[in-house]
Amino acid sequence: EKVQIGGMVSVLLGDKCVSMFSTLVYHALKMFLSRSSMRKVLERHQHCSTSQQNNANLTHNLEYWRHEVMQYKEKLAYMEERLRNLNGENLAGFEVKNLQNLENQLQAGVTRVRARKMQLLMEHIQDFRKKELLLFQENELLKSKLLEASSTHAGSVTTETTSQDIQDISSIKASSGKLQAFTQENESIISEAETTLQLGCPRKQLRA
Repeated sequence: EKVQIGGMVSVLLGDKCVSMFSTLVYHALKMFLSRSSMRKVLERHQHCSTSQQNNANLTHNLEYWRHEVMQYKEKLAYMEERLRNLNGENLAGFEVKNLQNLENQLQAGVTRVRARKMQLLMEHIQDFRKKELLLFQENELLKSKLLEASSTHAGSVTTETTSQDIQDISSIKASSGKLQAFTQENESIISEAETTLQLGCPRKQLRA
C-alpha cells in the first residue's frame, strides 16, 4: 500500500517504522534547507570555489611571465656577450673559424656604415650646392638692381636716391659676405665628401 506522507511517497512494508523514519528524515532535511544559514554556507562555498579558480589563473600567469623574464634575461646576456666579442673582448675561447666569422661580420658592418655615410655626404653636397646657388643668384640680383638704379638716376642724384643706393650696396655686401662665409664653412666638408665619393670603399680600407 502506498501512502503520501509529508510530500513524499513511502511504501509500507508492513512495518510502520520505515514510513515514520522516512517522514522524519524528509521533514528534518526540509527544515535544514529552509534556514538562512544554509544559504550562507552555499554562497560561501561558491565564493571559495571562485577564489580558488582565480588563484589558479593567477599562478598560471605568474609562471608564464616568470618564464618570459628568464628568456629575455638569456637573450640580453647573449647580446651583451656578442657586443663584447665585436669590441674584441672575451676572445680567448675562439677558434680560427670563429674569429674569421667575427671578422666577416665586422667587415659587413663597416661596409654598411660607410655606405650610409656616403649617402649622407651626397645629400649634404647637394644641399650645399643648392644653398650656394641661391646665395649667388641673390647676390647677382642685387648687383643688377644697383646697376639699373645707377643708370636710371645718372646725373640727377638726390638724397633719396643716394640712400637707396647705399642700402643696395649694403645688401650686396651682406649677401657677398654670406656667400663667402657659407663657402668657407662648408668647403672642408664638401672636399672630404667628394674625396670619399671618388675613392669609394675599396677592400683594403675595410681592413684598416
